[in-house]
Parts: sequence; C-alpha cells; structure tokens
Amino acid sequence: MRKLIKFSYLFIIKFINLFCKVKPKARHMTILMTFEEDVIPLANASIKEGYTVTLLYHPKYAHAVLNPDGKYYELFKASKKIALSNRLIIQQMRAILTSKVIVIDTYYLMLGSMKRSASQTVIQLWHATSAMKQFGLQDKHVDLNNKPLIQQYQSVYDYTDTYVVAGDYMIDIFKQSFNAHDKYFLKTGLPRLEKRCTAVNDIRSTLPNITAPYTLFVPTYREYHLDDKLRLTHDALPNLIIKAHPSDRNYQTDIIAKEIPTENLIEHADVVITDYSSLLVEAIYKGNRVYCYAPDEAQYNQERGLSKYYYNLTHKKAQTVAQLQQLMQHDIEYDIQGWVNYQTDHATQAIMAYIMEVIH
Repeated sequence: MRKLIKFSYLFIIKFINLFCKVKPKARHMTILMTFEEDVIPLANASIKEGYTVTLLYHPKYAHAVLNPDGKYYELFKASKKIALSNRLIIQQMRAILTSKVIVIDTYYLMLGSMKRSASQTVIQLWHATSAMKQFGLQDKHVDLNNKPLIQQYQSVYDYTDTYVVAGDYMIDIFKQSFNAHDKYFLKTGLPRLEKRCTAVNDIRSTLPNITAPYTLFVPTYREYHLDDKLRLTHDALPNLIIKAHPSDRNYQTDIIAKEIPTENLIEHADVVITDYSSLLVEAIYKGNRVYCYAPDEAQYNQERGLSKYYYNLTHKKAQTVAQLQQLMQHDIEYDIQGWVNYQTDHATQAIMAYIMEVIH
C-alpha cells in the first residue's frame, strides 16, 4: 500500500511538472526546512540581503515561523511561507521551479520527479556536522538489488549539485552515500558551528530544576527496542537531562528540555553523552566534555551500519552504565580535524557570498 501511495505521489508530481511553464527568477530563492540549525541563519541572512525568499517549512515549525514576535522573526518576513504538506504540493513546486537557488537540508522525495532548469543551483546544507551511522546507499536497510528503488533514490540525490561541508570526511561520506563523485563541495563550514553565544543565565532560567552543572544525554534513534538494563537513566548520573531524538522509541525527552534547542543545551552542558549521533562531533567542537555510550554497538552496526569514521573517533567508549560512570572520571581527547578542517565563524557569510555569485 505504501509503495502504491508513493508511486501515485511521484506520478502526480511528474504530471503537474509537465504543465508548469515557469522560469527561474533571478533574485528568488526557495529554502526547504525540516531542521532549523543551519537553515535559519542562512534564511535570515538571505532576507536581510533583500532576496525574495520562499520558505517551505516542516509543519512542526508553523507557530514559530508564522509568529511575528517569535524567535524566527526574520523568517516571518520571508516573501512566502508554505508548509510542507501534500495538499500544498502545487504551491511548493511553483516556488521551487521559479527559484534561481534552492536550499535543502535533507532527502525530499518530490525532487526526484521534478525537472530542473540548467540555470538553477541546488545547495544541500545537510542537517548534521558529521555522520556516525551509514545512510543513503550505504544504509544496510537499502536493498541495492532493487533497481527501481535505487533509481528513485538516485534521482533525488542527483537533484543536488552543491554540498556545503565543514571537513574532508563528509566529502567522502557524501560521495559514497549519494554517489556524489561529480558534485561541487562548498568548503565553507556550517552555520550551526558558528559561535553564537546565548547568555548562560538565560538558558539556566529555563531549567528551574537544574541548579548545578548538568550532564546532557542525546541518544540517536533506534528502530528496535533497547533492553531496559542498557538504557541510561536519571538514577545513574546526577543532574542528567535527556534530549531524545524525536523518532526514538526508547527514550523520552525530559519536560524541562522539550522547548529548548539542542544546540543551546549542548552549549551550556558540563558534559555531553551520546552514542551514534552526529552530535558527538558537534559537542566536541564546542568544547564540551564528551563521552560515548554504546551499549548495543554490535546490533546497531548489524541493522543500520556504522561509519568507519565512527570507529576511528570513538577509541574509548562505554558499553555498560558502570563503564560509563568509570569513564567519566577522566577526560577524553578526540581528533575531529577531518570533520571540521574548513570550519570558520563566518560560514553563513561565506555561503551567502557563493549564493550572491550564483543568483545574479
């Protein structure tokens, strides 16, 4: 049934595309936002530069994007704001087809069925600094013998021609995961890693139950049930805050952390613990004490697949709660040079310079 729905969806897009006789407009750009961390700084900068910006946003951001007094004030001033809802597909397609520059932050199925103009540039700001787990064509869930499925994936991957990266490792990963060997890699670094400080008192005021330095646990999602005895609980560590992946079935985000962006929680955490999440590199880069807790590493690798870079980076890790408690008595040094060797505090400005060169 799901295959039939997907086929129908793609057929409708192709059919609509046949009758969309529109051309890209010189100063128009469309930004697709499912994740906020890198997209918002770039969107805000584009609006301030006076570009006509259409924002296609995940419905979870509706209140923030449509609220003139909200935290995304600049985004409120975008020329058009369209929810990424199937019922608005014609509006979404028109925005994309009339844009000189399209910015994406994840896999968008509809792009594989849309024809693009040679004058358009599609930039991918991937929603992570690194990739500990395998994805794309490297994901172990993907049946490489299913030719129609692989062709569908590749048609989406091929829509992008420019990848923004912070380091060499992601270049290699994109080439292998998306077959992106002939793509252009924009070596500017990522907006999410720029130093944009939030006052410690401001963040503390939103955590009334945490008075001492806190430990942040940010587990990634699993598509299987994690044994209860392997889960990290509040009883194991003092002042522990859990910010779970929204798709995870094993952990729940603490109420006090629900409305706080993960990047702010990381910024002011004394310690960050994670497993196979790309936040591992991000937290290390931001100067946190970081520990890897990987109690189900063998199972996760078998079912999803872990990158060779994960194993190279996590030379010291815990596989039981007792091991983690012992490991946290010491500081661990990590080598993340290959992840961030292009990173600067002017990443957004550098990406904007590239866009301004392309868009005119």
